[in-house]
Amino acid sequence: MMAKINLSGSDRRAFSLKRRAAFYADMAAFMDAQVPPFQALTKMEAIARKRRQTRRLANVYRHVLRRMPGGDSLAVALAPWVPGNEAVMLVGADTAGSVVFRHALGEMAVLLDRQLKAKQKIRKMLIFNGMTLTVIVGVIAFIMKLVVPQLRTSATPDMLTKMSFAPSYFAFGQWVIDDGAFLAVAIAVIALAVGWSLNHWVRSWPWWSRRWFDEHLMPWTLHARTQATFFLATTSAMMRAGIPLKTVVTGMLPFSSPWMHHHLRRLLRDLELGLPEVDALGSGLLPTDTGDRLKIYALMNDFTGIMTRLSADNFATFEASVEQLDAFLRLITLLLLALFIVSTLFMVFDYANAMQSSLSSFH
Repeated sequence: MMAKINLSGSDRRAFSLKRRAAFYADMAAFMDAQVPPFQALTKMEAIARKRRQTRRLANVYRHVLRRMPGGDSLAVALAPWVPGNEAVMLVGADTAGSVVFRHALGEMAVLLDRQLKAKQKIRKMLIFNGMTLTVIVGVIAFIMKLVVPQLRTSATPDMLTKMSFAPSYFAFGQWVIDDGAFLAVAIAVIALAVGWSLNHWVRSWPWWSRRWFDEHLMPWTLHARTQATFFLATTSAMMRAGIPLKTVVTGMLPFSSPWMHHHLRRLLRDLELGLPEVDALGSGLLPTDTGDRLKIYALMNDFTGIMTRLSADNFATFEASVEQLDAFLRLITLLLLALFIVSTLFMVFDYANAMQSSLSSFH
C-alpha cells in the first residue's frame, strides 16, 4: 500500500519537520471546514510553485496530487514522503475513517511541533556552547603561539631562576604549540566515536554496559532521554488516534536507529510473550525516573491516558535536562576562560617581578 518511489533528496529535505507540522495543522483545519484535501492541496501547490524558495515543496505536493485522483487517499499518497512512524500513523488512522484521520492530523501537528522544539533546544545549546568554546580555545592557542616564544627567549637565565610560575606557563604554552594540532585531532576522533556510539552501540558486556552509560554518563544520558521523549510523544499521539501499541512498535522498527531498534525489538518480544504493556515498556527503553512514573500511573486503567501523561512528564524532564546541560557547559566555558586569564596574569606578574629583581641585582 505504501509503495516506494524514487524521490529527490532535496525534495525530501524541502518537506522538513517544520513544514510537515504546518501541513498537518492546515489539513486538519481544512477538514474541519469541510474543504476536501485534494482541493486544499491543489491550492497549496499552486502558491508554492510561484516562489523559488518553495518550488521543491511544490514538487512534493504535485506528486501527492498525481496519486490521489488514481484512488489513493491523502494518507497513502503522502506516506512515501514522510518518516515511517508518521506514515504508519496516517495510514492507520485513515483506515479507521475520516473523523479519526482528522484527529490524527491534529495529533501529528502537535507531535511534530514538540519534536521541533526539542531539536531546536539541543541545536541551540550545542551551537552556542560549541562556538564559544572554539573561540576561547582559538584565542588561547593564538596567544600561546604569539606571546610565549617571545617571552621565553627574552628571559635571561637569572630571570628564570627568580620565576616560580612563569616557567610552568611557558612549558604549557610550548606543549600547545608543539602538540596542539595532535590534541585537536584526538579530540575530534573521540567526538566522532562518541557520536557514532550514541545510535549504533547496543552490545553490552558484564564490565562494559551500555545501560549504565545511558543512566549515568553524558552525552549518553541525554541521548537516551531524547529518544524516549520522541518515542513517547509519537506513541501517545498514535494511540490517541486509535492505533495499538504493538502496531506502533512494529511500524517503527524498519525506520529506527540500531539503538532504538534494539529496544523496540525487546519491547515487541515482551508484548508478543503476553506481558502487560506497562511491564513491557519498563524493559530498558525508558529512563529510570520515567519508568518509575510509569509504574505509578499503572494504577489507572486507561493505558492511552497513561502514555499521554507519561509523554508530558518526560518532555518536561527532557527540557530540564537540556537546560541543566546548557548551564553546565556554560559554566565549564567560563571556568576555562577564567583559568586562562588568571594564569596569564600570574605569569605576567611573575615575569615582571623577575625582570625587576634581575635589573636591581645588575645595578
